Amino acid sequence: IVNLAEKLAFLFYNNPQISKAKLGQFFGEPDDIYQDTMILYFDYEDYRGVRIDEAMSSFMNLFDLPSESQKIDRVLQKFAAKYSKDNSATISEKCTYGLSFLIMMLQSEWHNPQVEVKMSYEQFMKLGMNIEEYEKYLTEALMKGVYETVTKKTLGSPDYYRGASGLPSLNFIEMQSVKYFQK
Repeated sequence: IVNLAEKLAFLFYNNPQISKAKLGQFFGEPDDIYQDTMILYFDYEDYRGVRIDEAMSSFMNLFDLPSESQKIDRVLQKFAAKYSKDNSATISEKCTYGLSFLIMMLQSEWHNPQVEVKMSYEQFMKLGMNIEEYEKYLTEALMKGVYETVTKKTLGSPDYYRGASGLPSLNFIEMQSVKYFQK
Protein backbone atom coordinates (compact mmCIF):
# COMPACT_ATOMS: atom_id res chain seq x y z
CA ILE A 1 0.00 0.00 0.00
CA VAL A 2 2.83 2.42 0.81
CA ASN A 3 4.19 2.22 -2.74
CA LEU A 4 0.74 3.03 -4.16
CA ALA A 5 0.26 5.80 -1.58
CA GLU A 6 3.63 7.29 -2.56
CA LYS A 7 2.67 7.26 -6.23
CA LEU A 8 -0.73 8.81 -5.53
CA ALA A 9 0.74 11.51 -3.27
CA PHE A 10 3.28 12.43 -5.95
CA LEU A 11 0.62 12.47 -8.67
CA PHE A 12 -1.81 14.56 -6.62
CA TYR A 13 0.80 17.04 -5.43
CA ASN A 14 2.34 17.60 -8.85
CA ASN A 15 -0.85 17.78 -10.92
CA PRO A 16 -2.60 21.17 -10.70
CA GLN A 17 -5.56 19.79 -12.67
CA ILE A 18 -6.64 17.53 -9.81
CA SER A 19 -9.97 18.72 -8.41
CA LYS A 20 -9.44 20.36 -5.02
CA ALA A 21 -12.92 19.29 -3.91
CA LYS A 22 -12.37 15.64 -4.88
CA LEU A 23 -8.92 15.64 -3.32
CA GLY A 24 -10.42 16.88 -0.03
CA GLN A 25 -13.04 14.14 -0.14
CA PHE A 26 -10.33 11.54 -0.87
CA PHE A 27 -8.24 12.67 2.10
CA GLY A 28 -11.25 12.51 4.37
CA GLU A 29 -11.83 8.80 3.82
CA PRO A 30 -10.89 6.48 6.72
CA ASP A 31 -9.19 3.60 4.89
CA ASP A 32 -5.41 3.23 5.18
CA ILE A 33 -4.68 3.97 1.53
CA TYR A 34 -6.39 7.37 1.79
CA GLN A 35 -4.76 8.25 5.09
CA ASP A 36 -1.31 7.04 4.00
CA THR A 37 -1.60 9.06 0.79
CA MET A 38 -2.59 12.17 2.75
CA ILE A 39 0.40 11.85 5.10
CA LEU A 40 2.81 11.43 2.17
CA TYR A 41 1.14 14.29 0.28
CA PHE A 42 1.58 16.64 3.25
CA ASP A 43 5.24 15.64 3.48
CA TYR A 44 5.80 17.69 0.32
CA GLU A 45 4.98 20.79 2.38
CA ASP A 46 7.47 22.42 4.74
CA TYR A 47 6.01 24.34 7.70
CA ARG A 48 9.24 24.82 9.65
CA GLY A 49 9.25 28.26 11.24
CA VAL A 50 5.88 29.18 9.71
CA ARG A 51 3.20 30.54 12.04
CA ILE A 52 0.24 28.16 12.30
CA ASP A 53 -2.32 30.40 10.56
CA GLU A 54 0.04 30.87 7.61
CA ALA A 55 0.64 27.12 7.47
CA MET A 56 -3.11 26.48 7.57
CA SER A 57 -3.62 28.94 4.73
CA SER A 58 -1.02 27.14 2.63
CA PHE A 59 -2.51 23.80 3.64
CA MET A 60 -6.04 24.90 2.75
CA ASN A 61 -4.89 26.07 -0.69
CA LEU A 62 -3.86 22.50 -1.49
CA PHE A 63 -7.41 21.15 -1.49
CA ASP A 64 -10.93 21.95 -0.28
CA LEU A 65 -11.85 20.69 3.15
CA PRO A 66 -14.56 18.07 2.94
CA SER A 67 -17.89 19.08 4.43
CA GLU A 68 -18.45 16.05 6.67
CA SER A 69 -17.35 16.41 10.29
CA GLN A 70 -15.47 13.10 10.53
CA LYS A 71 -13.57 13.86 7.33
CA ILE A 72 -12.60 17.34 8.51
CA ASP A 73 -11.43 15.83 11.77
CA ARG A 74 -9.19 13.30 9.96
CA VAL A 75 -7.66 16.05 7.83
CA LEU A 76 -7.03 18.35 10.80
CA GLN A 77 -5.42 15.49 12.71
CA LYS A 78 -2.96 14.96 9.86
CA PHE A 79 -2.31 18.70 9.61
CA ALA A 80 -1.59 18.81 13.34
CA ALA A 81 0.81 15.88 13.04
CA LYS A 82 2.67 17.45 10.12
CA TYR A 83 2.81 20.97 11.58
CA SER A 84 3.99 19.79 15.00
CA LYS A 85 6.57 17.48 13.39
CA ASP A 86 7.99 20.46 11.49
CA ASN A 87 7.87 22.68 14.60
CA SER A 88 8.40 20.20 17.43
CA ALA A 89 10.43 22.66 19.51
CA THR A 90 7.63 25.23 19.52
CA ILE A 91 4.32 23.32 19.66
CA SER A 92 2.96 19.86 20.42
CA GLU A 93 0.61 17.85 18.21
CA LYS A 94 -2.21 18.08 20.78
CA CYS A 95 -1.85 21.84 21.04
CA THR A 96 -1.69 22.19 17.23
CA TYR A 97 -4.85 20.13 16.85
CA GLY A 98 -6.76 22.23 19.39
CA LEU A 99 -5.54 25.49 17.93
CA SER A 100 -6.42 24.31 14.42
CA PHE A 101 -10.01 23.73 15.51
CA LEU A 102 -10.11 27.12 17.20
CA ILE A 103 -8.78 28.76 14.02
CA MET A 104 -11.45 26.96 11.98
CA MET A 105 -14.12 28.26 14.38
CA LEU A 106 -12.78 31.79 14.05
CA GLN A 107 -12.56 31.44 10.27
CA SER A 108 -16.13 30.15 10.02
CA GLU A 109 -17.54 32.97 12.11
CA TRP A 110 -15.64 35.79 10.44
CA HIS A 111 -15.98 34.67 6.83
CA ASN A 112 -19.47 33.21 6.83
CA PRO A 113 -21.94 35.98 5.91
CA GLN A 114 -24.73 34.16 7.76
CA VAL A 115 -22.99 34.72 11.10
CA GLU A 116 -23.90 38.17 12.38
CA VAL A 117 -22.07 38.21 15.73
CA LYS A 118 -18.38 37.54 15.25
CA MET A 119 -16.05 36.01 17.83
CA SER A 120 -14.20 38.70 19.78
CA TYR A 121 -10.51 38.53 20.64
CA GLU A 122 -11.46 38.00 24.28
CA GLN A 123 -13.67 35.03 23.36
CA PHE A 124 -10.90 33.63 21.14
CA MET A 125 -8.39 33.88 24.00
CA LYS A 126 -10.82 32.34 26.50
CA LEU A 127 -11.34 29.34 24.22
CA GLY A 128 -7.59 29.16 23.58
CA MET A 129 -6.93 28.78 27.29
CA ASN A 130 -8.87 25.49 27.19
CA ILE A 131 -6.49 23.95 24.65
CA GLU A 132 -4.29 21.26 26.12
CA GLU A 133 -0.79 22.61 26.85
CA TYR A 134 -1.80 26.17 25.89
CA GLU A 135 0.26 27.70 28.69
CA LYS A 136 3.39 26.03 27.31
CA TYR A 137 3.00 26.94 23.65
CA LEU A 138 0.39 29.64 23.01
CA THR A 139 1.78 33.07 23.75
CA GLU A 140 -0.41 36.15 23.69
CA ALA A 141 1.63 37.52 20.77
CA LEU A 142 0.97 34.34 18.76
CA MET A 143 -2.73 34.35 19.57
CA LYS A 144 -3.11 38.05 18.76
CA GLY A 145 -1.30 37.62 15.45
CA VAL A 146 -3.43 34.62 14.51
CA TYR A 147 -6.64 36.43 15.47
CA GLU A 148 -5.76 39.54 13.47
CA THR A 149 -4.75 37.56 10.39
CA VAL A 150 -7.73 35.21 10.35
CA THR A 151 -10.29 37.96 10.90
CA LYS A 152 -8.85 40.04 8.05
CA LYS A 153 -8.52 37.40 5.33
CA THR A 154 -9.67 33.89 4.59
CA LEU A 155 -7.29 31.01 4.97
CA GLY A 156 -6.97 29.08 1.76
CA SER A 157 -8.82 29.78 -1.45
CA PRO A 158 -11.34 32.64 -1.22
CA ASP A 159 -13.50 30.80 -3.78
CA TYR A 160 -14.02 28.03 -1.26
CA TYR A 161 -15.68 30.50 1.09
CA ARG A 162 -17.81 32.04 -1.63
CA GLY A 163 -19.65 28.76 -2.01
CA ALA A 164 -17.63 27.06 -4.75
CA SER A 165 -17.34 23.99 -2.53
CA GLY A 166 -19.33 25.01 0.52
CA LEU A 167 -18.10 26.35 3.82
CA PRO A 168 -17.61 23.77 6.55
CA SER A 169 -20.75 23.86 8.58
CA LEU A 170 -20.73 26.13 11.58
CA ASN A 171 -22.77 23.43 13.33
CA PHE A 172 -19.86 21.03 12.83
CA ILE A 173 -17.39 23.56 14.18
CA GLU A 174 -19.66 24.29 17.15
CA MET A 175 -20.18 20.57 17.80
CA GLN A 176 -16.46 19.85 17.72
CA SER A 177 -15.61 22.87 19.83
CA VAL A 178 -18.05 21.88 22.54
CA LYS A 179 -16.58 18.36 22.52
CA TYR A 180 -12.98 19.55 22.43
CA PHE A 181 -13.12 22.54 24.73
CA GLN A 182 -15.06 20.88 27.54
CA LYS A 183 -12.85 19.77 30.36
